[in-house]
Amino acid sequence: MRTHFVVHESFEAPGAYEDWARALRYEIGYSRVSDGDALPGSADGIDLLIVLGGPQRPSTTTKECGHWHNDMPGLTDDTTVPATSEGCPRQIVAYSRYVYGFQRHLEFTPDCIEALIAHDEKELAAITDRPYVQQPDQLRANDYTEMNAKLMTFLDRLAADHAGC
Repeated sequence: MRTHFVVHESFEAPGAYEDWARALRYEIGYSRVSDGDALPGSADGIDLLIVLGGPQRPSTTTKECGHWHNDMPGLTDDTTVPATSEGCPRQIVAYSRYVYGFQRHLEFTPDCIEALIAHDEKELAAITDRPYVQQPDQLRANDYTEMNAKLMTFLDRLAADHAGC
């Protein structure tokens, strides 16, 4: 399987997505937008495209979403929302059989967390009043193993379904 990551910011990392692809010896490509890399000209030759973060300006308010980004995946008429939480009513959005939007960062690993903290520690310190934003010590204390395993199970099923088409 040919996997391609679009990484918008220098502090973002594919984390568990990349671990999964490497473990299965999938071909991996990158477009590191913050480094000036070009985006793929087409989807030809890409079986799995994973787009991390990036500039977003939805009209979602903090009150509606309640978390750090103040954004969440948009909806179209034919989308479904298979996962919600108290902190975000659109944790996972299914746009089609093979197109999903994840608000929850299932890809986080300790290395991803350290890069995030290094980039945003001052911003985190300024938003201690948000109930769904964890501070650096809390982020470091989390065990991401179970969350990563759930992501990998999802990806295994998605890849198997894609291969069976």
